[in-house]
Amino acid sequence: MKIVHVCLCGLYMPGWSYQDNMLAKYHQLSGNEVTVLTSKWVYNQNGEYVLWDGPSITEDNGIKIIRLEIKGNKSFQYKFKRYIGLYETLEKEQPQIIFLHSSQFLDADVISKYVKKHKEVKLFFDNHCDFKNSATNLFSKYILHKMFWRRSTGILEKEAERIYGVTPARVDFLSEMYGIKRGRVELLPLGADDERVQQAIATNQRNLIRNKYMVKENDILLLTGGKIDHNKPETLELMEAVIALNRDDVKLLVFGSVGKEYQSKFFELEKSDKIIYVGWIQSDEVYNYFEAADLVAFPGLHSVLWEQAVGAGKPCVFREIEGFRHVDIGGNCAFFHEVTANGIKETIQTILDDSVLNKMKEISESKGKRFFSYKRIADDCISNKQE
Repeated sequence: MKIVHVCLCGLYMPGWSYQDNMLAKYHQLSGNEVTVLTSKWVYNQNGEYVLWDGPSITEDNGIKIIRLEIKGNKSFQYKFKRYIGLYETLEKEQPQIIFLHSSQFLDADVISKYVKKHKEVKLFFDNHCDFKNSATNLFSKYILHKMFWRRSTGILEKEAERIYGVTPARVDFLSEMYGIKRGRVELLPLGADDERVQQAIATNQRNLIRNKYMVKENDILLLTGGKIDHNKPETLELMEAVIALNRDDVKLLVFGSVGKEYQSKFFELEKSDKIIYVGWIQSDEVYNYFEAADLVAFPGLHSVLWEQAVGAGKPCVFREIEGFRHVDIGGNCAFFHEVTANGIKETIQTILDDSVLNKMKEISESKGKRFFSYKRIADDCISNKQE
């Protein structure tokens, strides 16, 4: 089957672990012919948006990547961009399925025109917006979303066979912001890279990492990570909670960068022998650290790390946020109801009871790995059967 993934609202970079990448990867590994259409605006090594200076067509592990130019001299950050040659490229690629990642772009009419002409082509699109990461001010809510992106989403809805939200909150966003009937939208969860999960197990990363940081086999290793900034300052509360447990057998390993405004307090807490800070790690290393952990804890806002941890088969504890309880598939995780040092401490104390943690481990291994497997997600989202 020929599948074209259209990543024009954002951008596609080889090696990233976003859903766009993972679905394309596992569609290709399942024997499909996969092409990705994306922008010529990319990140450089300094994290800046720059114009791609390589060839327009490249390949990444069997996936064909076509980078399209933007009309006019506009940067990637310009929201109202249109792409040169989108329709003509689709005509050349002749997809059987177009999988559109996000609906918030002006060229929705181009996609619609192509699908109308080619009735045999199936159109799917997903949504990554919710009320915490989008529509957070009057201009965004009432101009961008209520006017522009409601229109583009409506154009696509008329032709789409399937519409997905990647969390329950993002399913709700499509209904509440764009007026799509709830029965029309399905949940397509984010997930974990099966190959990375298995590789971490096969290379004995549990023992390698625990030995590296002098964590005993009988110690209970908690893990947290990501950017510690104004969006996720609760990591500091988690550190305080672990120290306050006053248990020599409980350690917290932290990975990620620390914002300047939080560095003073962070590094003061990091002096405790209960805290292990490893700095920033590459996205493909995250699974090695998951494998070393006994419990993964994220007291801040949602990130892709949540589903990756559950998909790695790890018991987890997350912040209680409306619209994000889908990570609980029958007892594999718990939730922080009170995100203070004392509230976090009490929750962790309850989990560390052997009967509780062992039961969570059992469910995580038996259910979490399968449900949040990107291979399963990729296969199911284009099949006739939905789990």
